[in-house]
Amino acid sequence: MRNRVLVLLFLLATACGPGTATPTSPPTSATGSTAATTTASTPTTTASSTTETAAPSTTTTASSTTTTASSNTTTTASSTTTTTEPVAVAGFLPEATSRSLIPWGDVGPGWYVVLYDGSRADPMLEREAYLYLVAPDGTRYQAADWPANERPYGITDVRPDGTAAIVVGDDGTHHRRYELVDLQSGARQALPVPVPPLGVDGPGDPVKFTRPTGRNLVVWSSDGSTEHIDRRTTGWAQLAQVYQQPYSDWDHALRWLYGYDGTTVVVAHSGGMAVVGNDGTPVRDLWVPMGHICEPVRWWDAHTILASCRGQGPAFPHDFYHQLWLLPDDGTAGEPLTNMPAGPIDVVDFGYLDAWSISGDVLLQWAGDCGAASIHVLQSDGTGIPLAVGGVTGDGIQMVGVSDGRIGTYVWQGCDQWVGALEAIGTDGSFLRHLVPTVGDARGVIAAQGLATVYP
Repeated sequence: MRNRVLVLLFLLATACGPGTATPTSPPTSATGSTAATTTASTPTTTASSTTETAAPSTTTTASSTTTTASSNTTTTASSTTTTTEPVAVAGFLPEATSRSLIPWGDVGPGWYVVLYDGSRADPMLEREAYLYLVAPDGTRYQAADWPANERPYGITDVRPDGTAAIVVGDDGTHHRRYELVDLQSGARQALPVPVPPLGVDGPGDPVKFTRPTGRNLVVWSSDGSTEHIDRRTTGWAQLAQVYQQPYSDWDHALRWLYGYDGTTVVVAHSGGMAVVGNDGTPVRDLWVPMGHICEPVRWWDAHTILASCRGQGPAFPHDFYHQLWLLPDDGTAGEPLTNMPAGPIDVVDFGYLDAWSISGDVLLQWAGDCGAASIHVLQSDGTGIPLAVGGVTGDGIQMVGVSDGRIGTYVWQGCDQWVGALEAIGTDGSFLRHLVPTVGDARGVIAAQGLATVYP
């Protein structure tokens, strides 16, 4: 059970229990002010099947008032006044400029949304948290901020055009609090994501944007007997139930990948994987390797899904080692991208969770116990060897975006990922630049996501 929790926590990029992780092949060390929060309206149900193609709208609520001193922007229901002075920099924050200067026409692949905790790391002293939009050249734009007593701890998803993000924190009662953050205005809208009963665990990210526009949301929920995923508006009106099944356990809980064209959803369910319409209409079952539990990771190309699969039963070394497969979306048999390593596999080796194809190579994301993570290069025999990364130092390194020969990497220190930074490296592991450094005694970067690309 402990290792199942650790896998989930790595996927959430949050802390795990103490210990030291060693992979089957050892990894290379990876050398304010308060914005107003509004709440979504009472849910209504409107049956609808649609293609997600309309341009996304902003999430600012007309009746709310947001004042952000650090970005010199005040928004009211009737007017908006914006100045263009750089954001003031404290001794624990990286330099940044106002969101009013974001060149939205340039925003796309190679940009990142980054959550930065200004709190003192040791000994802990709570400070404000900030959300930055970061350009490929390292220019940082402060998009939103939280007071010390409301600090979030993760990013669930980012709208493909970078105009909004879903951020998660604690609501003060040990339950998660989800907010839809508008990066254009800094406004924060509370999302009423249902809290599952005690002991009911679902996907690590129970709410995400639809694709390709991010206009709507996909939400997982469970009452302990059944579980389902629904398509909803950002105002929380239900558009369709996408999939439903009896709830059994975390291993078999529903997970999904939104379809390439916006009309379908790939769903991993207790019996395998399937393609359904975004209105819940069944389309086809997908082939999965026998004896494995698989979940979709990303689109490898227009008709191929990168899936992360775990073998179950005595034929496999342990239930938590992940192998990557390429699965056609027409239901025909897939093929492994990575192979099982020869010899015994340590129980703290979780295998490969993600991959990117770039510059003729395939880069693999390896994960282990206690926050261990590293980048490997796929070999012809389906195994991986660690990428020698220079210029940065950390206990874990995770790819968060790959574009134009550059890799955006979230690098952290410690088993609990207590201190972090965002760094850019080349595909050969060479250091390129600091995108968001850790400044002073702050915790620094605690979450980051690259803007969506259709294929890796």
